[in-house]
Amino acid sequence: AIESILSQLLPTLVKSMVYSEEKKEELMEMNAMDERQLEDRVQDVAPVFHRSKASKGKNGDESDEDDDDEDDNYDDGKDWSLRTCSAASLDGLSSVFPPTTTLSVILPVLQECLSHADPWVREAGILALGAMEEGCAEEMYDH
Repeated sequence: AIESILSQLLPTLVKSMVYSEEKKEELMEMNAMDERQLEDRVQDVAPVFHRSKASKGKNGDESDEDDDDEDDNYDDGKDWSLRTCSAASLDGLSSVFPPTTTLSVILPVLQECLSHADPWVREAGILALGAMEEGCAEEMYDH
């Protein structure tokens, strides 16, 4: 059963959320290009307030109807990488297993990530926190 290997699986998933060296270089290069461009426009830095798909109808109106077809063929246009698959797996596991089981394993790993000297590891820890939010939010408030 998966529960017997959670103590190995969960830390591995979190470590897999750290960007690869190639992706880090790409992101740093993109950031440098952005920095060389002109000043930020107001519309580029203005906050965006998202609404859940469930609260909108087909015409953008609020509606209680659920469109089941949207969930059948989920494709958000993003490339799935080891990082995104690890985050999705952590999300699913934290929703399936009781928080007491997952948190006892993951909290020391998150503590290590969030206090790490490498900002890329800290960022992966923040991603892991977000991935576990749905299944463990209430229990995490104590920590």
